[in-house]
Amino acid sequence: MKLYSIPSLTELLQELLHTKNFATVRSNTNRGVIEVWQFDTSGKVSQRFLIRVDNAPGEPL
Repeated sequence: MKLYSIPSLTELLQELLHTKNFATVRSNTNRGVIEVWQFDTSGKVSQRFLIRVDNAPGEPL
């Protein structure tokens, strides 16, 4: 099993969003924050998302 860091997972998420036609406005991969916009066919912004990748404490083993 490979454990991903927050910057690595943020980059993977950004790549996936680009394949789904989301435009990345700002990206701070070290902090795990991506701002993306989804445009409609007329070119107007229809949705704006602020995505934060964070590490939640795990359950005890």
